[in-house]
Amino acid sequence: MLPPTTEERDTNWVLKFEPDSSTTMQSFSQDIQPPAFKLFPELVQRILAINARMELSSNTKGRLSALTGMRYASYVCHAWREISLNSPSLWGKVIDLDQGNGLWRDELLRRTYSSPLHLRLTLNNDISAAEEFLISILRGHQWRIQGLGVWANEFFLRSRLHDLCDAFGRPFPILQSFCFNVWTKEAIDEFKTMVFPNLREFHLRLISNWHTGSSASHAIHFLRKTPFLESLTYEVMGDQTKEEVLPVVDLPYLRALQISGSWSDCADLLDHINPRHCCSLHLSAVNNKIHHDDSHDEELRRLQKHISRFAAPFFAHKSVTCLRLSVSASGVALADQYPHVVPPDQTFFDITIRSRDIRLPKIVRNVSVIDAFSTCRFDAVTTFHLQLDDLDQVMISSHAYIRNFLLRLPAVEVLLCHETLKHFTRLQEVEDSSARNGLFSLLYVP
Repeated sequence: MLPPTTEERDTNWVLKFEPDSSTTMQSFSQDIQPPAFKLFPELVQRILAINARMELSSNTKGRLSALTGMRYASYVCHAWREISLNSPSLWGKVIDLDQGNGLWRDELLRRTYSSPLHLRLTLNNDISAAEEFLISILRGHQWRIQGLGVWANEFFLRSRLHDLCDAFGRPFPILQSFCFNVWTKEAIDEFKTMVFPNLREFHLRLISNWHTGSSASHAIHFLRKTPFLESLTYEVMGDQTKEEVLPVVDLPYLRALQISGSWSDCADLLDHINPRHCCSLHLSAVNNKIHHDDSHDEELRRLQKHISRFAAPFFAHKSVTCLRLSVSASGVALADQYPHVVPPDQTFFDITIRSRDIRLPKIVRNVSVIDAFSTCRFDAVTTFHLQLDDLDQVMISSHAYIRNFLLRLPAVEVLLCHETLKHFTRLQEVEDSSARNGLFSLLYVP
C-alpha cells in the first residue's frame, strides 16, 4: 500500500483533526506557554486577516498561497483554530481553486457559510474538477462573489470557454474585483458580453497571437458598463489592430490607471479614457519595431500629451518628496518612489518609455518625453535619484531636455547618482553660469 500523498495528508488533517483543549492547552502551564498562545483574540483575528489577503492579479505559483497561510495559522493552537473557524468571511477570501482536491474545496466552501467569496483559478488544457467547481459557484453563488481571478494559459481548451462565459452571463451584484488573463482573441470576444455594474477594480491581461490581432475595443465597450471603477490595469502583449472608431469613456471614480503594451496600444487606450482629476498613471510603453517610420513620432507625441494630462494634476495634488529619473539608450523612466515600495492603498506615478531602435536620432526623440513634465511643480522633492547610462553622444545631444527637468527641482537636498556622477559633471560643464548656479542650489555635500 502506497503512503498517502501530501494533498491527502492535508485533507485528512483538515477534515478529521480537531485539537482537543485538554491535550493542547492543559499540556502547557501558564508560565511556559508560547507567546502566540497568549495573544488577545482581536490580535489573532488581525493576523488571520493579513494571511487571508489573496492576490487575484498575480500568479502565486512557487509562493505560499493565502489559503495555505490561513490553514497553517489555524493549526497554531486550539484558540487560534476556534477563531479561524468562527471567521467565515476570512475563509471566503482565500478560495484558491489551484490548491487542494475536491473534498477540501467542498469543506472550504462550507466554512464560508453565506459570506462574500473571492476566487482564483488557472484554466489549463484539460477539463479539471476545479474548473467544474468554479463554474458551479459562478452559477449557484454569483450573488456572493466579490472578487474573481481567472488565469487561462496558452493551451486552454476553447471549447470550454463558452461554458465559462455562459456562467458570466448572469448578474454579479457585488463583484468588485475582477482579474482576467487570457491568451486568445476568442476569449476576449466572449468577454465583451459580461456586465459587472459595481466593479471597482479591473485587471485585463491579453496575450494575443502575433498573427491574430485584437484591438482594445472590447475593453473600451466593457468599461462603459463600469461607472464606479476605481482601479484599472490593462496589459497587452502582441500586435493589436484598430477595427473601429471607439467612444471616450468617462470614469469619474478612477484613481489608479496602469497600462502596459506597445506605444500604439497604450496611446489608443489613453485616447478613450477620461479619468477623475488627479488619477495616477503607471505606464510601460515599448516600441518593438526595429525600423523607424513617421508613425512612431506620432505615437510618441500622443503618449507625451497623455503623460502631461495625467502628470500636471497628479503632482499638483500630491506632495512628492522623492523622485527617480533614468535615461538610457533604450528609453526613459520616471517614478515618484525610490526605492520602489508602494503600499497597496496608495497611488503612484511611474512612466517608462522604451524602444528597440537605439539609433541616435531616435534616442533623442525618446528623451523628449521628459518635456511632458514641463507644467509640473516639484518644489517638495528633496531626494532625487538620477541614473544616466554611459552614452556620451546622448548626453551631448539631449542634455537640454535633462537640464530643463533638473531646473524644476529647486529643493533637492539628497542626490543619488552613483556611477552617473561623471555624466552629471559633464552635464554641468555644458551649462552657462546662470543655469549652473540654479542647479541643486540646496544640495548638501559633506
